[in-house]
Amino acid sequence: MSETPETIERGPFSAGGVEVWPDRNLLARNGSEIRLEPKVMALLCVLAGAPGRVFSREELIEAVWGVEFGGDESLSRAASLLRKGFKDAGGEGEILETVPKRGYRLVAPLSGADEKAPALQGAPALSSEAGFNNPVDRMRWVMIAGALAVALIVIVGAGRLFSPAPAPASAAPSVAVIPFTNLTAEDEGAYFALGVSDEIRATLSRIPDLRVSGRISSQNYGDGAASLAEIGEALDVGYVLDGTVRSNSGRVRIAAELLEARTGFEIWSQSYDHELTAENLFAIQGDIARSVAGALSIAFDVKQFNEVAGGGTDNLEAYDQFLRGLAAMRNTFGVDPQAAAYFRRAAELDPDYGAAWAQLALAKGIESFGAGETVEIRRLQKEGRDMALRAVEIDPNAASPRAVLASFIWAAGDWIGAAEEYERALELGQNNLTLTNYGMFLLRAGRLEEALVAFRRAAELDPLSASTRALEPFVWQMLGRSEEADALMEELGPAIFTPPMQAYSQWQITINKTEPDNLREKFEALEAITPPETAAFYRALSEKLDDEAAAAVFLGENYQRLFETYPTAAEDMAQIAGYLGDAELALDITRREAERNLTRMYYLWRPVMADMRALDGFKDLVRDIGLVDYWRAYEWPEYCRPRGADDFDCGYTRPIVR
Repeated sequence: MSETPETIERGPFSAGGVEVWPDRNLLARNGSEIRLEPKVMALLCVLAGAPGRVFSREELIEAVWGVEFGGDESLSRAASLLRKGFKDAGGEGEILETVPKRGYRLVAPLSGADEKAPALQGAPALSSEAGFNNPVDRMRWVMIAGALAVALIVIVGAGRLFSPAPAPASAAPSVAVIPFTNLTAEDEGAYFALGVSDEIRATLSRIPDLRVSGRISSQNYGDGAASLAEIGEALDVGYVLDGTVRSNSGRVRIAAELLEARTGFEIWSQSYDHELTAENLFAIQGDIARSVAGALSIAFDVKQFNEVAGGGTDNLEAYDQFLRGLAAMRNTFGVDPQAAAYFRRAAELDPDYGAAWAQLALAKGIESFGAGETVEIRRLQKEGRDMALRAVEIDPNAASPRAVLASFIWAAGDWIGAAEEYERALELGQNNLTLTNYGMFLLRAGRLEEALVAFRRAAELDPLSASTRALEPFVWQMLGRSEEADALMEELGPAIFTPPMQAYSQWQITINKTEPDNLREKFEALEAITPPETAAFYRALSEKLDDEAAAAVFLGENYQRLFETYPTAAEDMAQIAGYLGDAELALDITRREAERNLTRMYYLWRPVMADMRALDGFKDLVRDIGLVDYWRAYEWPEYCRPRGADDFDCGYTRPIVR
């Protein structure tokens, strides 16, 4: 397979007064030198091949990354890094322009550049997608066995699963993966059971300093053909990985266990019970692969491994608690109290468990999002930030702790510092947590389409995490796409939200339509989830909706006394003010909310807030909370555009689809 070259074969040129040296991935001006990542330089060279031409996102992704899909986030990040590098190098003006719904074009004046665009030899990367549509059971077993291999290879190939052990070769850990026992009567089940063990064995054999018994030798010891001690002695291994597979009525249950051959002591065990469909094949194999990789790393005392697996501990009980916490979070919107208890127990068992501290910090952040009183919000955010800092200090090369820390950085108003921390996190590893956190950051910064890309990528990496997909309807709604938001909410809602929370989410979507249907009835959702005093207020307000002016006066006279009674009071009341046509009142409510808690600021970008965004006072607000500095350093959001060096306009709107 060919690969995209690390450098572009073309001579140096200048762009906007900055010297560009493609073969050195370098920008230079007046003695200042800025290094670009190879892909960022490749992007610049492609754009420079046809200055002024609008390149579609698809063209750029294919040329630079050589993939058919999945490169959206990489392109957005590369564009941001290119802008930042050009600015840091002292470039004049802007280097490139984002053309909404189309792509990018180079706008900096060039000199010394070739007329012809550089030829990139982009090659398609290995894809984790396939067309699994054959309903025949035998093909289903074949496909899931192959899928497991892909996941394990990806985890090992990430380069962070195992590092060379300092011990001599004779002391290297060794394992035999014996055939998993088929507990299903059909022959197809037997094929799958054998395929699972074969592919795990093939993948583990690629790990440095791990000696894996060969397939033929290991195959002779399935179905209880010998004792563990006999297997260990015959194959000269210290550990044995064994398992069972059972399928029944469209479900598959896989159990795996790692045993010490000499003593028979169980080092680790885990079971996986999932519905077996074409859509979740990769979710199942990813679940198994992460757990097996993490457990083997811990059992073999290998200190550097893929932190997605919850590594960073030598305590298998702590690791087990961590996995239980992740499982408890899967089908909840936020952090389940039981999940937080598991993470807390993991940190108690191993106080130096960075991954557990990162998840605890995340739980504190979500708790602060739901708090009402300003003092309580401040306390929770401080505790969470301290936990995140501890996690980063324990393992500075892990991605997830840095992504969690970044969320506390922007919550304190430092958007640029947070963006830099996210960049470091995403360079270290892209997983569900890092991408979801980054997507929430982009959402609050108003970069909605990029947030949607991050959420979708996160869901691809962990399709079993339904709560990640639950974020999509709100992005569609902010983009004015009510039909998509409605359809996705109907699909996902019952599995993720409690009935009151689902009704509340529907209220959010309804009030942001151009002509909301039955809005008064939707107010019942607010009454159902708020304290009695706030519920009575919403009931009285809903009765005044026929007279919008009177309703706005009633809202303005009463909202302050209820401001800290219910956590989302400001978010809800600001949107009601926007719906009633009182943009100034919406801005006043929003300013008060910004002073106590920035984490709920994503509602700024909802359609019903469009008139508020057009006010000069809104421009003052986003300047005060640090967003404008961030936009100028990175990229402007969909609804705002710069006007010269010192001004900008946030009065842009999109058509709302009902």
